[in-house]
Amino acid sequence: MSVEIMKTIFSFVEDGEHILYDRYSNEFLSVEEEILNDVNNDKSNNIINKLQLEFDMLKPFSIPEISLSEKASINEKIIKKINQQVNQLCFITTEECNLRCEYCVYSGSYENRRSHNNLHEISIETARKAIDLFVKIATNKSARTIIFYGGESLMAFNVIKDIVDYANSLEEGISFAMNTNLTLLTPEIITFLVKNDFRLTVSLDGPEKVHDLYRVYRNKRPTHQIVERNLWQIRNYDEKYFIRNMIFNVLIVPHQYEMNILDSYFSGALFKDMPIDSFIVLTLNPEKNSFSERVHYGDFLSNFDDYSTELFINRHIAGGKNFSDIRISYNYHIRAMKMLYFRKLKRLDDYAFYWPNGICILGLRSMVVTSKGELYPCEEMYDSHQLLIGDVDKGIDANTILKTTVEYINKANTLCKDCWAYRFCPHCFTSAFVDGHYSMNRKISECKRTKKNIENNFKMYLRICKSNPNAFRYLDDVGADEMYYHMLSD
Repeated sequence: MSVEIMKTIFSFVEDGEHILYDRYSNEFLSVEEEILNDVNNDKSNNIINKLQLEFDMLKPFSIPEISLSEKASINEKIIKKINQQVNQLCFITTEECNLRCEYCVYSGSYENRRSHNNLHEISIETARKAIDLFVKIATNKSARTIIFYGGESLMAFNVIKDIVDYANSLEEGISFAMNTNLTLLTPEIITFLVKNDFRLTVSLDGPEKVHDLYRVYRNKRPTHQIVERNLWQIRNYDEKYFIRNMIFNVLIVPHQYEMNILDSYFSGALFKDMPIDSFIVLTLNPEKNSFSERVHYGDFLSNFDDYSTELFINRHIAGGKNFSDIRISYNYHIRAMKMLYFRKLKRLDDYAFYWPNGICILGLRSMVVTSKGELYPCEEMYDSHQLLIGDVDKGIDANTILKTTVEYINKANTLCKDCWAYRFCPHCFTSAFVDGHYSMNRKISECKRTKKNIENNFKMYLRICKSNPNAFRYLDDVGADEMYYHMLSD
C-alpha cells in the first residue's frame, strides 16, 4: 500500500473486527488483520489493487491547495457569497445580564473574554443601519433571520421591539429568533413573541436541583421556579406556538444525582409532544477556565458520556424510533450519527471545490452587530473581540475576509488536505485563532482531540449497524443536517 493511501485511510478495531475507513470513497471496509499489520507485502498490495479497480476505493487523492473550481477563483467566490448570501443578522442587544451563572464565559473565569457590563446597549439608529445593510445583501429572502443575543436579550426589550417593527416595515418574511434565560417574561412580551412568531431558545439545565446549582441571580437566588413558571405561561397562552417554536439549550453541568435525571425531567408534561430536535445538548466551553478545574468537569462529562452512549446504542439496536423519554442522551449523540448515516459517498475527485476541515466563509452565515455598529463573523469572535469584518456604515470588508481566509487555508492545508478525518472535521476559525492570528499549535492540539471523537463516533455507528442494519432508517423521514454539506459545495 502506498504512502499516499496510508495517509488518507484510518484503521481501527471494533468488536473484534478490523475496520478500514477510506476517505476517498467515504466507505468503511472490514479487512483481514494481516492487511493492516503488513501493508507492504504482496498479498495486501494485490487486495488493494483489486479494491481500487473493482470497487473504486482506496485511491490516493490529495486535496489541492485551496480549490479545484474552474467556475471562479477563490477570491471571486468569497466576494460573491458575502455580498449576496448572508442569512442571519445577530444583534448583541446588551452585554449586561440579570443572572450570574458560575460557568458563563462572561463570568470572569475565562481568559480573553468580556465580562457582564451595562456599558454597551445598541442604539436604534445603529440597529436600523444594520437592518438596511442586511436587507440589501441577504438575497435569499426565504432564509433571512434576525437573532437577538446578550447578555440577557430581554433587558433591552424596547430596542428589540423597534428592530422588529422596523424590519417588518422594510420587508415581509424576515424571521426572528432570540436567546434568553426567560426570567424577565411579562404578558406583554409573550404577546409580542407569539405575534412575531419568534424562535425562542431558552437556557434550561434540567430540574430544579440541577438547574439551580449554577444558574442564579447576582444575590445567588435560584431561578428555576421562575423559568418553569414562565414556560408554562407561554404554553398555556399558545400551545401550538410552544411546541413549534421553543428550543432548549441544555448544558451538561456537574451534579451529584443519578445520570438519568435529565432524561427524566425533559420527558415530563411541560415538554409533551415537542419535536426531538427541540433540545440542544451543550458542554462547557473547552477553553481552560477556573470553573471547570474547580468542579472537575472532565471527570463528570466522561461519566455522562458513558451513560448516554450505552443508552443510545442499546435503544437503536433494539429498533427504537421514539426517543421522547431519553431526549438528552439522544441529542448528545445524534448529530454525529446523522453525519455518518447521511454521508456523501461521492469520490473526492468528483467535487469541484475544497475547504480545509469544517471552515466556513467568515460573515456568510451571519453578521454579528455590536452596540458600536461593528460587524463580526460570529458571536464567538465578538466575545473575544477578534476579527472585525466591517461596520454598519461601510458594510462588510471583503478584503479582510479574503486575507484571513487565505491565511488560514495556507497554514492549515498541509494538515488538512491528506487527513483521514477531513470529511467529518467540525473545526472552525475560532479553534485556532489566538490574539488576531492563527496558532498552529492550538490547531494541532484540537486536531488530536477531534480525531479521537471521530474515531469513537465511527465505533458507535458501526456497532449499532452491525447489530441492527436498519437502526437509522427512521432518519430518512427527518433528513440530514443542512450544515454538513457546505464543506465541499461549489
